[in-house]
Amino acid sequence: MDGSTRIGIACQQEQFSRELVMECTPLLHAHYNEIAWLKEKIPLDPDYERYEAGAKAGVIRIFTARRDADLVGYAIFIVQPHLHYRQTMWAMNDILYVMAGIRGYAIGAKLLRFAEEKLRGDGVHVIGLHSKDAHNIGPLAARLGFERVETNWLKWIGG
Repeated sequence: MDGSTRIGIACQQEQFSRELVMECTPLLHAHYNEIAWLKEKIPLDPDYERYEAGAKAGVIRIFTARRDADLVGYAIFIVQPHLHYRQTMWAMNDILYVMAGIRGYAIGAKLLRFAEEKLRGDGVHVIGLHSKDAHNIGPLAARLGFERVETNWLKWIGG
């Protein structure tokens, strides 16, 4: 029995809703405060209308981890054929988070395994994950069979 099972974590796929947005908001703010780059220049301002449209179009997939009924983590993926490889369905991680106070029980691993199972069932061929250098999920990703393939570089060019 893994730690997540021992403390009663259940994963599920959920549909976008205003109720889910309200439920995610405290975790989203904690996530932003913990890992965001250039907070002084890039404020948290999710485009929920685009998320909703993407969910209705079948492009946005939302997976959650709950302890009892309480939301403790989420993984959201953008699912679509790759622009370079249009015969291959890709699920690119938009956001992944587990509450700080409940880490260390393999919740992230359980959530990603669950998402992988559902995404495979939806015909996805490739899952992509990203992480901040300061909050590296590389060891977790490697344990789950992911390969490090590329590195992203960012540069602020705004005012």
